[in-house]
Amino acid sequence: MSKKVITNFCLLIFTGFIFLPEIAAYSAKKALKKENKFKPWAPMTAYRAAKINMKFWRYEASNEILMKTVKTFPEENWISDAYYKMAFCYEKSGKLRVAVNYYKFFIKKYPKHVWKDQAAKRATNIEANL
Repeated sequence: MSKKVITNFCLLIFTGFIFLPEIAAYSAKKALKKENKFKPWAPMTAYRAAKINMKFWRYEASNEILMKTVKTFPEENWISDAYYKMAFCYEKSGKLRVAVNYYKFFIKKYPKHVWKDQAAKRATNIEANL
């Protein structure tokens, strides 16, 4: 009996893991609705959904969420990180020229950010290979 319970539990966890990006995208969609803009949970929910999609190599979906999140919640303290992640998603999606532009925008807008040097290296490497 306990083997069956453990097996079902593992199956449930595995199924949840498979659908996690879809669940996160749904959560982001809900968080980005106009009526939820001022709810305290909405900004971080949308941002986390983008990060979850990135972890599953869903860069285009992540970037779409990040774009909407940056426009909806421009005053959040993690917005600089979101811009870097957008550049990274463009890079991984194969949109290299757009990625370079976002990396350069990131460097210009956040010159003291911890990831500034990394962004500069990525932009330089992409430009060298275009």
